[in-house]
Amino acid sequence: MPATKYDWEAIELHYNTTGRDFAATSKAMGVPKNTLIVRATRKKWRTPGNALRKIEEGREEMKEMVPHLVTMDAVDAVKATIEEQRDQFIGGISHGLSRAAEEIGRMDAGSIISNSRDIHNLVSSGKIVYGLGNDNTSASVSINLLSLDASTLAGRVSVKATE
Repeated sequence: MPATKYDWEAIELHYNTTGRDFAATSKAMGVPKNTLIVRATRKKWRTPGNALRKIEEGREEMKEMVPHLVTMDAVDAVKATIEEQRDQFIGGISHGLSRAAEEIGRMDAGSIISNSRDIHNLVSSGKIVYGLGNDNTSASVSINLLSLDASTLAGRVSVKATE
């Protein structure tokens, strides 16, 4: 078996422990840079270039699976994922509430009374999920008082007397 000119184990160890820099390893270990790169490629050494390639391949694969998440920055992707999960949760709860309402519709008066606490909890859940009964469901008028004062309002509002 022919003796090798270089101690490749020591060279690979140096390469990995000093930041995976071909130029620095080449200089420190006395091996030509191109020889080092060929060896690293053949032996599949872990390199920053390989890591970046894997990241890019992963992005491309994710883009095929969930394209709307990959084209966003990280914060928007997290927000979109949370909103998607929220919508799925609300859909599931909505379906459950709908089924429960159908069952309540089939109950006789005695069953409704005996299950009134559970029915109340279901109605409360429906109010939360659908925003029912909040102030925003009733008619209202909002006035921005920071930009209007009383004299401005008095000049624009007229009261019509009726007999």
